[in-house]
Amino acid sequence: MLEFFPSCLNVLLKRSIIFVMLNILFFDCIFVGVLLSNFLHMSQPFGSEFEILVRLHGLDWVQMILVIFLFNFVVSGIVTLTLSGLVCFFLSAIFLGLRGVLWGVMLSQPSNAPFLFLSLVIILEGEGYVLASTPGIILGLSWLKPKWLYKDEHLSRINALKIASREALHLVFLSALFLFSAAIVKTLTIISS
Repeated sequence: MLEFFPSCLNVLLKRSIIFVMLNILFFDCIFVGVLLSNFLHMSQPFGSEFEILVRLHGLDWVQMILVIFLFNFVVSGIVTLTLSGLVCFFLSAIFLGLRGVLWGVMLSQPSNAPFLFLSLVIILEGEGYVLASTPGIILGLSWLKPKWLYKDEHLSRINALKIASREALHLVFLSALFLFSAAIVKTLTIISS
């Protein structure tokens, strides 16, 4: 486990341009969502996910952490952001941008959550989603345009996909760490409000 973490950071450094561009996209889309909400006087059609989770009966704090983490990691991270990029690499970026706009609309609404907790959730969960979107782009490019991803190497599409799958595993692990941390902070926010 201790040897796996440095290799995850090496993969992240190797794909830092994609990671930085996705960060810019995501956090700019949050800003666009806030602007859209304010200029178009949009309101959130449903309660915040904090309120929805509080209404669920019988969940203790450990169960809440697991439910939040599993939903964010499996549905929002892996299925929506990573696997969509495997189909076509730019779908990961599109879905990440849409998520950012939706977050912006949600953040422009009044909230009773403490600012510190809300900021931590935005940073941790946002980075988790960016880290989940990065492997989607890498996987998609590996079989669609392997020369873009591996310029100096002459790899077949299958070999490029195998190498990209190993890189994606490392990035998904980092995404899981961020999303689990965000689930803990979100649970503390729900409990404190």
